[in-house]
Amino acid sequence: MSLSNGLAAQAERQWTMFRMTIGRLTDEQWYAGEHPGLVPARIAFHALQWADFYIQSDPSAFDTKARFGVDANDDPATLPSRAALRTYLDDIAARTDTHLRSLDDAALLEEETLFPWCGAIVMERVLYTFRHTTYHLGELSYALRVHGAKATEWK
Repeated sequence: MSLSNGLAAQAERQWTMFRMTIGRLTDEQWYAGEHPGLVPARIAFHALQWADFYIQSDPSAFDTKARFGVDANDDPATLPSRAALRTYLDDIAARTDTHLRSLDDAALLEEETLFPWCGAIVMERVLYTFRHTTYHLGELSYALRVHGAKATEWK
């Protein structure tokens, strides 16, 4: 197994957990949070937007409002529905899988030039994206607990 195949397999586990978490909230809970920063719609949208950003080949062309006409920091009532974000998630998961599997071990060890704040090599960008998404998956898991929903199973 190559590093990229292992990373792709871990990404799919992460996306599976993300799907389950989104699915366990009701539409009402989706737009409600104890704090403006803890609104599940905002958290999920933000995490997906930036996962999308980090698989781009031209980060300067990325527009956070291109897909839905809103940004994660906008009014929660204007943010995408759970169904819309599940579709976005499926798209990002497929593109992430394709991207990761297109990289051989040598490519993962190449210098990171597009997103230098992520680290020195391409694999650090992959891990940075995983860490960012996992951080927000934890926030979504907290939202499940606050709303009395069943916790997401570890994958």
